[in-house]
Amino acid sequence: MRIQDTLWGDSGGLIQAGDNVWIQKNVQGDKSDLVTNISGNIKTINGDLIIRTKNFNNVINGDGIHKYFKQRRPENDENLVQGNIESGKSLYIYSDELINDTSKIKAKSDLILTGQKLDQPWDEKYKIKFGSITAGNNLVADFKDSINIGSNNLKANEKVSVSGENVLLQANHINLFNKAEAKNDLTLAANESINLPSKLDLKTKNSISIIAKGIDLYGSKLSSNNISIISPNDINLYWSKLSGHNLNLISKEGNIRTYTNTQGDSASRINELYATDDLTISAGKNIYIENTKFAKGQNVSFIANKNITVETNDNIFKNNPLQHNVRDLLLESGGQLDTYNSVSMTSGNDIILNGVRFNCEFGFSQETGSSCNTTPLASNHSINLQAGRDIKIGYRKIAEQYRKYIEWGKYAELATRIKSGDLIMNAGRNLELEAAIALPKGNAALFAGNTLLLPAYFFTVHDKKNTVHARNRVYIEGDKNITLTSNGEIITQASILSAKGGHLTINALGNVKLDSAPHVEISKNGAFEFERRLHSGSELSAKGLLTIISNGSLLFRATKLMVNGLGNSWEPASKIDSRLKDAMRIGTMDIAAKGGYLYAEAPEESAYYQVTNTGRNFWGRKKEYKDTHRHTTSKITEFTSTGDINILSRDDSTYEASKINAGRNAKLTSTHGSVNFKAIKNSEFHQETSLSKGFFIKQSDKGYTADTWVLPRIYTGGTLTIDSAKGVNADIKVANTQDLQNAIDILGNMPGTAWIKDLNKRDDVQWNIVKDAYDDWDYSSQRLSPLGASLIAIVVTAVTAGKGAPFAAKIAGGSAVAQGAITAGMSALASQAAV
Repeated sequence: MRIQDTLWGDSGGLIQAGDNVWIQKNVQGDKSDLVTNISGNIKTINGDLIIRTKNFNNVINGDGIHKYFKQRRPENDENLVQGNIESGKSLYIYSDELINDTSKIKAKSDLILTGQKLDQPWDEKYKIKFGSITAGNNLVADFKDSINIGSNNLKANEKVSVSGENVLLQANHINLFNKAEAKNDLTLAANESINLPSKLDLKTKNSISIIAKGIDLYGSKLSSNNISIISPNDINLYWSKLSGHNLNLISKEGNIRTYTNTQGDSASRINELYATDDLTISAGKNIYIENTKFAKGQNVSFIANKNITVETNDNIFKNNPLQHNVRDLLLESGGQLDTYNSVSMTSGNDIILNGVRFNCEFGFSQETGSSCNTTPLASNHSINLQAGRDIKIGYRKIAEQYRKYIEWGKYAELATRIKSGDLIMNAGRNLELEAAIALPKGNAALFAGNTLLLPAYFFTVHDKKNTVHARNRVYIEGDKNITLTSNGEIITQASILSAKGGHLTINALGNVKLDSAPHVEISKNGAFEFERRLHSGSELSAKGLLTIISNGSLLFRATKLMVNGLGNSWEPASKIDSRLKDAMRIGTMDIAAKGGYLYAEAPEESAYYQVTNTGRNFWGRKKEYKDTHRHTTSKITEFTSTGDINILSRDDSTYEASKINAGRNAKLTSTHGSVNFKAIKNSEFHQETSLSKGFFIKQSDKGYTADTWVLPRIYTGGTLTIDSAKGVNADIKVANTQDLQNAIDILGNMPGTAWIKDLNKRDDVQWNIVKDAYDDWDYSSQRLSPLGASLIAIVVTAVTAGKGAPFAAKIAGGSAVAQGAITAGMSALASQAAV
């Protein structure tokens, strides 16, 4: 059937053919000016339906098309008849402007709509009727200008208005406010903008692809085996859920960001990216993922030319009516990324990961061109973080107003946790792990182009009586080797590094500083005051070799270093020479400050308490007692090895009361300076005071101070060698009645200080004498109080009839208070005498 006309319309009729139907202007195939179907049926049984026109209107009879018919839309649509365009095979419509107003367009096989503009409006006044475009096989709507389906309200979102086996919507601008479903593939391709409503629900079996210059998803749900969201500009996800086997978010020149819902009591506040196979996020600029849940998948890849940020923060609590659950919500994992294979992050600038847990059962890899920040990771194979500039592992970001809900022992639950096979972090500039916990089953290697920093995380908890300034620290425990390498400095702060089954190596072109972290406790409870200041030092342990090499200087501050032998090494014999094999077998510690000094510092720790009691004796006199105690000790650095210990510096090597314990030999070397053994002083102060006030003022004060010097201790199972270009400076403790030689003889025969005897055989030793000191006291005093002196003066004056007033004043000590009391007393006595 061929229908040829410039203007053609059908109102409530039936146009039907068993085979094909063509509707166009002429036989040559020119387009009609207008084709209108008002509540009519145009259909084929087995053939194709082809319509070519400049304007096509398929409308419901109660409304008409506003442009051509000025009929009014009714309130009730139950008895209204929709326009129906239906093909028993394939359907093709070309129209510059195609309007499907609350009507149906349907094809049993393929459906192709093309032209300039497609409008399928929906009015909420219609309770039953709504427009639909349906294909049994492929549905293609390809328009140059725009595609507009539905209206932007919540009710419209519930209507499925576009469906097919495979669906493609393509235009410069797409506004899709009704549901679109495809059994297999759904593609929304906009050359310019695409608008999708809040709570849009798209479902397909095989794939969903959304392509536009800018994409915003608000509370949307996308479900398919494969989901791809592609834009040359920004992609923004607002508390949406994407579920499938493979998820791809790609912004070629823009940003990709997820947002937390901070508005009111919405049931959904966070984004969910559930990829059971591969998750790929790639941005030409930045990636920012906050408070997002991830499914356990196979592989994860994040790529950004600028920054990558993945964090869990406190935005989830803003305007949240469930404040009573804030403690549990704070401590639960806000974003946990699980994979069976690998996670790869590549950034041109920074990667920032805070409060996020990555659990990769088979691998995690992260690469950046500029900087990197990470949190909890877990993998049975490798974790690889690479940055052109910085890597930063951070704590979960929590504002001060929420910290009150966190108990002291719960802060560790906010830390980064890493479980992996091999762990590799490579930063072109700075690498920072803030109180991270890493448990690699294989080797761990950390590289930094500038500074490698392992800082502690400091926090304060307090109540009305107690304040604690505490810290959590970095903890890396590997089953095999641990390696830290930097082209600049390496700084640890109370870090624990343990290579349980292999070597620990620290190598820096700059300085190496193994620092401590303070811990302060303050308590005030009525009469009791307590304060304690402690230091937590870094702890390094290995099995086989423990090696620390700095091309600058080396500082140990309250550090503990320990290495045990491997026994029969697990390393292939072909890869190691006999000397190294023996060093690994016995356990060897090699430490060198090749370009500067080496200093093993013992920072001071202190404890102070004071108890104050007040009361009254039998006579009502007020008494006050104070008991004050203060002591200080030093937290020393300890070097322990089951085999050899070799410590070298270019400039001075200084050991403050350090403990060196070598199962075999120990060698201490300064190639251009001196080796210095310094004693440190521990002190103790105890004082008891009392003060009573009444007729007499009584005071007592007793206590003691004690200063005790602690010398370095060196134990060896073999030979101690000290090689110094500028000799040795050594502190030695001498008693008050003891001469130097006698002290050397006695200390030289004691465990731990036998090295003194060996030093005495050298002629380049400078001895520095230190002495313990002890002092105690116990004294009391008693004197008249001003009140007592006044009473005595009054009595003396009365008895001597005033002649003793000068003497009374002298007793009173010239006090203005006493003089006033005397004058008042004399006046009173005179009054009594007059009476």
